[in-house]
Amino acid sequence: MSNRRNFLKNISLAFFGFGGLQENSKQVEEQGEVEFCIAHITDQHVTSRQKGHHSYQKCVESIKALSPSPDFMLMGEDMVFDGLYNDLDVYQESIELYKNISD
Repeated sequence: MSNRRNFLKNISLAFFGFGGLQENSKQVEEQGEVEFCIAHITDQHVTSRQKGHHSYQKCVESIKALSPSPDFMLMGEDMVFDGLYNDLDVYQESIELYKNISD
């Protein structure tokens, strides 16, 4: 089977699987038995050049304001703007912005 077909098969299975998860979470919510809460953010692209750090700051503030607050936060991919094609000093500044906002 081609890679494309495998991908389409897996993505459709994941889609239907998540539908079941949503239904289960709805039932738990209706019963008032929330087990845990996860916040997941991705692709923050923190950098001062495009004011991405302001958006990330708002995102963090929004998550902190959630009630109930998340039990943990999962962060993935591109937390700062790519260091492969930025100057080192810009990349390091982006890392510092990310760390300071995340604390």
